Amino acid sequence: MSRSEAVPREVLDLAEADLRRGDLAPARARLEALLADDRWPRTAEFRRAVNMLGAAYFELGMLEEAEREFARALDLASLAGDPLTLARATNNLGLIANIRGRHAEALTRYHLALPAYQRGGSTAGMAETCHNLAITWRDLGRLEEAERYERRAIVYAQEVGNRRILAMAHVGRAELCLRRGEAAVAEAGARRGAEAYAAIPDALGQADALRLQGEARLALGNLAAARSALDRSVTLAQEHGALLLLAEA
Repeated sequence: MSRSEAVPREVLDLAEADLRRGDLAPARARLEALLADDRWPRTAEFRRAVNMLGAAYFELGMLEEAEREFARALDLASLAGDPLTLARATNNLGLIANIRGRHAEALTRYHLALPAYQRGGSTAGMAETCHNLAITWRDLGRLEEAERYERRAIVYAQEVGNRRILAMAHVGRAELCLRRGEAAVAEAGARRGAEAYAAIPDALGQADALRLQGEARLALGNLAAARSALDRSVTLAQEHGALLLLAEA
């Protein structure tokens, strides 16, 4: 193999499809095998593979490994002047910071990711980052700020017709309804989100929406229906090895 050869795009596309479906183990295996070969030039495809491996680790609950790969992708993108990979890696490091309770760091990273996505021309990336900002503001108890960013995420997602991010934002708004004590509205929103994810299909998104649906039904006192939704959420998370989702459900 010559130094000029690029990382095979078909392998990356397969791994990305695995991630979208929630098939985390195959995605991880493809990407680890690909990146184990240190002869690949550090092209945009290579940087994409590093960030995607971080995403696979993240969904598998391997936060240390995910943070390592996201930081590596960020360093490579900074050196190459690659705004899209820089935005993705920065956004993903924000996810880890938020999970670890470092909310100020998460907000900072998201606000750095937004203009980088704008420079890279990714409206979908801006939508996803707005959704992540909403999650952090929600975790801080700032529900009005969270609502504002979920609405922005919906506008961006509609602009580019991204069904996955649109479903994420709608489920995010349903979560806010539950925090405000509007359990019936939250249940309806989570149910629509689960249906939207199932149609894509996105098993991990569906599992998260079902988890919220179960919470809302529990708040409504509908224990049997809550158990049904949560059981389905647990099953999907277990099938795909999504440990963070499994723990929440």
